[in-house]
Amino acid sequence: PLLTGGSGLYYRAVADDLDFSNTGDPALFRVEMLEELSDMTDLELHALLEDLDFDAAREIPPSNRRRVLKAIEIARTGDRPVSARQASWADFESPYDLRVAGLTMDRQLLYRLIDDRVDTMISAGLIEEVKALFRNGLRRGSSAGDSLGYRQILAYLEGESTLEEAVRQIKTRTRNFAKRQMTWFRKDPRIRWFQVPGTAGDPLEKTERSLADTSALVLEYLSSKLEN
Repeated sequence: PLLTGGSGLYYRAVADDLDFSNTGDPALFRVEMLEELSDMTDLELHALLEDLDFDAAREIPPSNRRRVLKAIEIARTGDRPVSARQASWADFESPYDLRVAGLTMDRQLLYRLIDDRVDTMISAGLIEEVKALFRNGLRRGSSAGDSLGYRQILAYLEGESTLEEAVRQIKTRTRNFAKRQMTWFRKDPRIRWFQVPGTAGDPLEKTERSLADTSALVLEYLSSKLEN
């Protein structure tokens, strides 16, 4: 199989033998959360996690309430705490005959492409899409409502920002997300990196040619794996 794109988590979930087991009994945790945890502050929840799984609490900040709750759920209803299931994540050992390639480019060129993509999303109807979802109940605070792009447009629709500010926030947060993605992938020693030549000042046609040429090198590299 040839896989392309996707987040770092999706990639590793497919490529590696990661442990996603023992996530607990959702019904049991839901009752506990309603009766006990929902009224607790972020710091109180984090203190509870420290008692249940100190190693996980060291890795998860109190502000990340969703992850704290998930770690508490696992610690209470699974047979192993979340910290005990992390070894497979650090091994980078795949059960498959794996070859991985990544593209990298000048940071300012990447940012320009991100900005262009956001502008294209806006002109292609992102605002109308979020309006329709809003009418059907989409709100910030949900997984979808807090996703990149939706959250900023929802803030605009609810009168908390201008459209210009919402677009600027999407671009900024997408850039930050791209940096975090690169940090994630850079930790994987199996990835062979290919540099896309070019600068932010290059015309779009030149950038597209550079991407195409570099992608051809990637395919050549992957094909050599099959031949060997």
